[in-house]
Amino acid sequence: MAKRSKKRLIPQEVRDKVLLDSKRRCALCFAESNTVEVKEGALAHISPYTGKAENEKEDNLVFLCVNHHAMADHGDVGANELRSAKEKLYKALKQTANETFTGGWSSALSYEQLVCDLLKKALIDSFGPKIKVEDSFDTFSKSITERITLSAEVSFQGVTLRILADAKYSERPVEAETMRGFIGLLASVRPNKGIFVTNTGFTKSAEEIAKDFNISLFVLKENATEWNPVASI
Repeated sequence: MAKRSKKRLIPQEVRDKVLLDSKRRCALCFAESNTVEVKEGALAHISPYTGKAENEKEDNLVFLCVNHHAMADHGDVGANELRSAKEKLYKALKQTANETFTGGWSSALSYEQLVCDLLKKALIDSFGPKIKVEDSFDTFSKSITERITLSAEVSFQGVTLRILADAKYSERPVEAETMRGFIGLLASVRPNKGIFVTNTGFTKSAEEIAKDFNISLFVLKENATEWNPVASI
């Protein structure tokens, strides 16, 4: 296949909608192996970019991880495959939107939503209406919330404090590589506090990395009904 031509910037409102609908899940990762983890990546055109306005519409865009995005850019993935993968992903998202924990895909989405809901309530209960809380289930208006589960800002006597939190449902302890990815996301905005929440715990190496960067780690079970996690560090 021929290499795809250079793309222009996608309109922000279209970009936000695709990111929100995909929940930052790579369509090809899901189609190929039912991978349900949030991925680093970007939007790709399904039909090759031509410079025309119709190329920038929502139905011609799909979220892909870094590796699959590179494959699409080099023409190694066809439009039909991309469109089919996107349809499978969106169908799965709709089917699991209102489900409880049943493992796999449903659990990954539900756990992120659980952490969002409980942590948001705890922050508002603690700081009152002066705290502003945004999460990836409500808005993608800021670049950081495209990849972070929750962000919060509170101002006090002219000083603004920012908290960024992420959540990961996992079958095993979160490893160092995942923690490094989280630190990379924080580096661009330099929050006052980073928080990482999971249901299983963290490896020793992940804890050591988090400690070096002043990140608080918490374990919150998937059946929690309030924000009462166990602190890992």
